Amino acid sequence: MRIITFTLLALIVALVFTNPDMSAFEKHVEDEAAQLIRSEIGDESWLGDAVGSFAGSALASQAPDFTTRTNYVVASTYAIDINENGEPDLKWIGLGNRFFQLDTDD
Repeated sequence: MRIITFTLLALIVALVFTNPDMSAFEKHVEDEAAQLIRSEIGDESWLGDAVGSFAGSALASQAPDFTTRTNYVVASTYAIDINENGEPDLKWIGLGNRFFQLDTDD
């Protein structure tokens, strides 16, 4: 019983310390946007790399203006409302220094 309790406590502490903050989410948005643009233009071209990097940085710098972060101590949710209509267009959960995209109700 002690081992299970200790393991659960260690897991919770690890999740608290690896709960990603907004700057980590901005970096995630930058990486995702850059990769999407590179794949559209062409992964192998220098143009795709340059445009992807530039656009990813530009989007990431604007992400906090459209993003609502809800902190649950061990994890956080991030909702992007591009249209500013009160309904999130994109949602992620941040857990253990990683981000997982969630489905939005359309």
